[in-house]
Amino acid sequence: MTLLPRRMRGLPRGVWVLVAGTLITRAGSFAVPFLTIYLHNERGLSLRWAGFALAAYGAGGMVASLTGGTLADRLGRKPVVVGSPLLGGLALIALLFTQAPLAVLGVAFLAGVVAEAGRPAISAMLTDLTPLDRRIDAFALFRLVINLGFAVGTGLGGILITHFGFARLFVADAATSWIYAAVALALLPETRPQAREAPDSRQRGFGAVLADPAFRRFWAGSFVMAVVFAQTMVTLPLALTERGFSTAVYGGLISANGVIIIASEFWISGRSRHFPPHRVMALGAVLLGGGYAAMGMVGRSIPLLLGTVVVWTFGEMLGSPTGQAYLSAIAPPHLRGRYAGGLGLAWSLAFTVGPILGGVALAVGGASLWLGSLALALVSALLFLTLPPVPTTAPVAIPAGPPARPGDPAPVAPGLAIPDQPRGRLLARFARPRS
Repeated sequence: MTLLPRRMRGLPRGVWVLVAGTLITRAGSFAVPFLTIYLHNERGLSLRWAGFALAAYGAGGMVASLTGGTLADRLGRKPVVVGSPLLGGLALIALLFTQAPLAVLGVAFLAGVVAEAGRPAISAMLTDLTPLDRRIDAFALFRLVINLGFAVGTGLGGILITHFGFARLFVADAATSWIYAAVALALLPETRPQAREAPDSRQRGFGAVLADPAFRRFWAGSFVMAVVFAQTMVTLPLALTERGFSTAVYGGLISANGVIIIASEFWISGRSRHFPPHRVMALGAVLLGGGYAAMGMVGRSIPLLLGTVVVWTFGEMLGSPTGQAYLSAIAPPHLRGRYAGGLGLAWSLAFTVGPILGGVALAVGGASLWLGSLALALVSALLFLTLPPVPTTAPVAIPAGPPARPGDPAPVAPGLAIPDQPRGRLLARFARPRS
């Protein structure tokens, strides 16, 4: 097993540009993890105002899920992919010069909007560029570099603060964003499909997205699963400290999660791609919830705690790339940005609701947290199992470009395999009718 399987080498060049740029920006995301420390220790804001500023950034990220997806569908993917890091870097620099607490909140909110708006556009562009049977690989690769970049960026951020101070930390973060914007401007094509016929008003906007019953069920299942996943970041450290563990134990378990993802993500995606996606997502939800619930039953045994981390990490690796690939397959080409933005909103809301529910469960005590997480995971799995199979008929759209010449093959929408020439077993599985 290698970290980069041979099958990954055939991914389109544009995918690699997005992956490299995302690694640069995630490894350079120094400012946000240390934002509250900077505002409190360096700027003298109270802990309450510093917390409000971080919450404002998160609220901006929620808005970005909707606005970024809409702009990607209306203006094109490339303007959003380039503009988001460009404006996000400027917003971070503006934070250095903002003094009044209310102004800090406003700039932090704006920074969240512009910096996070690129996510649904990147997801839509990945979908446009990648054939249907390769999307699980593409999203697995993208998820891997996000995890790797976050781990590297947090460590580098601490070093930069120690040796150079907060101001240079923010400047370095902005610089990596601008590097990505320059690379995207120079190397990425515009991939937004050009519909043969403009969709009418009933087929445009988020109203059309919400009218899709498959999306509604997928969104609900993803939201519930994300609420469970949020507990690993919010309530798990509290539960471990209540048992007498040091924070180093929690840090070690989360590091183990990252190591498992780096070592096994491609191995998992290479096998899960051969099975019906709704079943893979359901299994992922069960493993995520079951592994987390098992943490409540292993006492103070660190080896057993590590074993539960392995279980819920495998659930994470099964559910996330497959879910993104499924969403990309059911989304019409002219709505791919909005569909991706809807999924981003589900995760943002889950990380808002999840800490509240987890805190209540911890206060109730007993097995409430662990059994509640398992129950929610089972609800998510049931929702995924009700999803319809991926459609095999390509939506009516053609890639933007020069007109076809006589004798050229008929155009195929980007990111969709040619129906009568399925690539590998995944598309055949998708095409198989459910009993």
